[in-house]
Amino acid sequence: MVQPLTFELKGHRKAVTISDRDHQMIEFLWRHRAATFRTLHTLFYKNIKMRTCYTRLDKLRRQGFILTRGIDGSQNRYWGLDRRGMAYLVQTNGEIFKTMGFVPQSLNHDHLVSSILLGDWFMKLPRGVTLITEQELLSLDLSGVAPGLQNDKGRRPDGLWRFEIGPEKRFVALEVELHAKNDGDYVEIIKSYDNHYGIQKIIWVVEGPNLIKRIFSLVHAHSTLKPHDHLFLLASEVKKELWQAKFKNDQLREVTLAKYLSGFLTHPETAPTSSLSNTLTSSGKIHQECYPKNVLLNFASCFVKSVTYQKIPKVPKT
Repeated sequence: MVQPLTFELKGHRKAVTISDRDHQMIEFLWRHRAATFRTLHTLFYKNIKMRTCYTRLDKLRRQGFILTRGIDGSQNRYWGLDRRGMAYLVQTNGEIFKTMGFVPQSLNHDHLVSSILLGDWFMKLPRGVTLITEQELLSLDLSGVAPGLQNDKGRRPDGLWRFEIGPEKRFVALEVELHAKNDGDYVEIIKSYDNHYGIQKIIWVVEGPNLIKRIFSLVHAHSTLKPHDHLFLLASEVKKELWQAKFKNDQLREVTLAKYLSGFLTHPETAPTSSLSNTLTSSGKIHQECYPKNVLLNFASCFVKSVTYQKIPKVPKT
């Protein structure tokens, strides 16, 4: 059993004992950049009550290991990594965590990417499956990740699913487009995948049918090697159904993302529901609160008063 670690920044704040699950949670936030409270509770603290979990997370927040962020005009709160948490990972895990820029560039985008990557396998990955986040792609030696990826300053996919089938490794890339770019940017992305010969398929999650049509047309105009390997999902449907959303490509209109990714598995009959076996009722049905979208995309809080919201000081009476 891993012994709890006591991490201290001299001359700064009090020493904090970091348990094994705290460590895993902090590392998860480094990899995925943003998560809901329900996600952290379900993945790392499910054997304790939500309020106890919240108290623990809030202590780590007050000590500078993690933080909460929001988006203007929205009550949604995202949990992320703070500077002391990053320093802790560098000290305990080594060189890979020295990558600059661990703060999300876009909370909404990075959280949606994480939710799509995890999907139906958020509790446990099937045998032979590895998730590689954009944060890891910025930190790892890319030549050892997938054939064709280079350690340059070029853009990376938003994430990768890696499937190990015996000695063979197959890669599916994820691209999430919530805001339109100019055509030149898309052409550059499309051509880069022609060079990434180790990536078999590219799954686009795109905001709006018009943008899907635009990117689809650019793919078929500029991709010389993989015009039929770019697959499209509508972002609004993914936000509602997650992996139950269906593709917009004509040949895959009745295929969900869950069914498509399970097709890469060596034992597809056991996925994805086997990863949620500990949440099954006696009748064999999955508890509704444990459905992936009800965890990964759930911003609801059971707390009326939350210390993550800034308190406005009262004006003293005169």
